[in-house]
Amino acid sequence: MSGNRYPERPVVLSEPYADLIPDPVPGCSECNALDEERYEARKLRKFAAAVVASQRIRNHGCGHRA
Repeated sequence: MSGNRYPERPVVLSEPYADLIPDPVPGCSECNALDEERYEARKLRKFAAAVVASQRIRNHGCGHRA
């Protein structure tokens, strides 16, 4: 018996919340304003407000695809 306790390589999981941090659409004033709001909220450690801003960016982005 070897010293290796686990015979297989470890599993690498992806970031579970990557889709919760949407990128603003370049050139959109509303997306840019929401991104700035999110940045300021994170800086002030108001994470609930940052999450709401991220949700609004994600939902607003749906209008860009139409």
